[in-house]
Amino acid sequence: MPTQYTTACPLQGSNTAVATLGAGQTFPVNFSGVTDSSGNPSTFTVGGWVRRQSLSASGTVFAVNGQLTLTMDSNGVLTAILGNTQVVSEVPITDALWHYISVSYLPSVETNETGILTIYIDGLEATGESVNVTNSVQPVPGCFLGVNGAPFEFVSWAIWSQELPSDALEAPEWANPAIGTEAANGLVAAFDFAAGAPTDTSGNHYLVSVAAQNTHTPCLSLSAGGTATLGSSSVAPGEGSGTPAAFTIMGWAYVPNPTSPSSYMLFMNGDRALMLLLSCNATNNLAVGYGWAGASYQGTTVLGNAWHHYALTWDGNNTVSFYVDGLLNNTASAAPTGFTIHDPTIGNAESGNWYMQGLSIWSTCLNAASISSYMNGADPTDQTGCVASFPLLTDLGDSTNGSADVLTPTNCAITDFVTSGISSAAATATSSAAVTATNVQTSTAAEGPRLLLPADLKAIARKNGIDVDTPLSDAEMAGPDYADIGKWFDGATSNLPAKAAARLKNEFLRNARTGMQLRQKGIQAGTFSTAVEGGDTVTYYHTEAGPQEVNRLTGVVLTPMQTWAMTITTDVLTLVAAIFGLATTAAKVSGAAARLQPQIDNLVARIQAAFKVTDAALLKAKEVSWAVLDVTFQGNLVTAVATAIITGSWWSMAFTIVNTALMIGLIVASQGAALIIRFVASGVALGQLVYHLTQQPPSEAEPAEAAAAAAVNTVG
Repeated sequence: MPTQYTTACPLQGSNTAVATLGAGQTFPVNFSGVTDSSGNPSTFTVGGWVRRQSLSASGTVFAVNGQLTLTMDSNGVLTAILGNTQVVSEVPITDALWHYISVSYLPSVETNETGILTIYIDGLEATGESVNVTNSVQPVPGCFLGVNGAPFEFVSWAIWSQELPSDALEAPEWANPAIGTEAANGLVAAFDFAAGAPTDTSGNHYLVSVAAQNTHTPCLSLSAGGTATLGSSSVAPGEGSGTPAAFTIMGWAYVPNPTSPSSYMLFMNGDRALMLLLSCNATNNLAVGYGWAGASYQGTTVLGNAWHHYALTWDGNNTVSFYVDGLLNNTASAAPTGFTIHDPTIGNAESGNWYMQGLSIWSTCLNAASISSYMNGADPTDQTGCVASFPLLTDLGDSTNGSADVLTPTNCAITDFVTSGISSAAATATSSAAVTATNVQTSTAAEGPRLLLPADLKAIARKNGIDVDTPLSDAEMAGPDYADIGKWFDGATSNLPAKAAARLKNEFLRNARTGMQLRQKGIQAGTFSTAVEGGDTVTYYHTEAGPQEVNRLTGVVLTPMQTWAMTITTDVLTLVAAIFGLATTAAKVSGAAARLQPQIDNLVARIQAAFKVTDAALLKAKEVSWAVLDVTFQGNLVTAVATAIITGSWWSMAFTIVNTALMIGLIVASQGAALIIRFVASGVALGQLVYHLTQQPPSEAEPAEAAAAAAVNTVG
């Protein structure tokens, strides 16, 4: 299937809960808020990926009948109700993007049963208050998501029998929480909706059913007559004098409700001399095939309203082959003649509305096994022979390394194409062990060290005698390193209650202080360094145990200023990973930075332009971060960078890439204010970036003395 993921969602016209968890079963968790008759204290955490379907959506997100309820109002304010008490989030959700929402409760050992009830949004404490639960209604059996058909979608929901710290709730990937996270301790159930059939991946096999499912497919949406053209002469299948060189063209297409006489051009070059196309016949089915000089075929029929994969290959000698859904469909002997007209195009004037994803073009003739592999999710980007890869997930850019090619759209755009599922009967998981195998994660063992998370770095700081817990004093807050960034933070949180804004600001600056003090003590853990060795440029990632090589640009010798810019770029991408809570690897981050290497001179210029000696340290880091992200975003490289830093299965990549790309756009547009919730935890990475900014080398264009003056260390 194309890159997509599924969600549990409301059934239109029904008050059925979006998901029913553990029907007829009992979770070994006390949700009452008080110690039960058997002496079991009430300790729990619940949470998962949630998206409201509109900006005004409201209703009950999660409920354990008669005990615990989590609601969201039309302003995005969350309320957790436990027995006779409640807490209200001080930080609202102001968008319709995906967020990791969780609630935890830690009872007190005191006899009056006072406990701490906390709401987290993306791992950040949105409120946490002492509550005194003195009475608890006798529970009615039932545990539900999206009560009464509330307008929320879910990708996952987990239940723990312990109170988890925020470190364990920092926006985990789509994944079984028992994999690679501290949240595995006390895990009772982990309901996954993203991989198709809803499943409890905890190994405890609790039942789960959903009212309906949506399938989300990020893709290119073409309106009637829509086209997307490419001017790059490096993408030229079928062109040339005499017999053309070998090639492969393949991609996914979806035609809803095809009607005669529409046709749909998956790819065309040479003013229709070479075509890969679908034509609607008299019975409103799609006849699929190709047309090229003396070879043409239009004999296979497929149904509309479904995704199908198509591939056309030419061996450079005398054989044309056509594949449908990974299977060889037609082979013909041909002696085609190349052409000189260059107009690679998706779409045509005769088309109706349709969708496309994952177009790739190759200078080699792929075999059936390779075509099947790429159809089933293998990434063609930067594979041998791939001259262009347009994922068509978040933008119209070519994701191959170093490419700046972008399709020019006419009546088409990237969209989140949603197809709706139906009843709970068709989407009920059984309790058999077999269903847990549907959630398979990609191993990262060969990708080098895992990127250290803010929680990891704070633990290292503690071991080295750095105070990470004491709030900043008023004097520190007013000091030169923090005042300017504090003013910016004040503006970004101006719509929040004063108490919440002050807590977020101090936590953010405290994290930044930790990052800077790590580097001032000579502790490089969690950072990258770049050096020229021989004729190569090599990137290292520093773990607690020491540096590890994670990327090598063979035959590339960068100047000291360019090398510094590459280090700053890896720092900024680490910052992005921290903001979005991405569990990724150092090799992936350095690989993403390497994709920006062809833009290195532009990056140097933008970093230097943003780097003002008069700015306070943290303000420099903020401005430089925006500059690097702006080069990424404006250069249409966001898909390639987002793809490069994601770790996980193919369907988790689909979600995370889309959301990461959207959020990078929001960061650039709003200078971070739109993502204040996620930005707090990134302070450690920002503090480390500050230190590297002070290490700017002498510019090749100015005397060393002047550059040294410009690189004065402003860290107090």
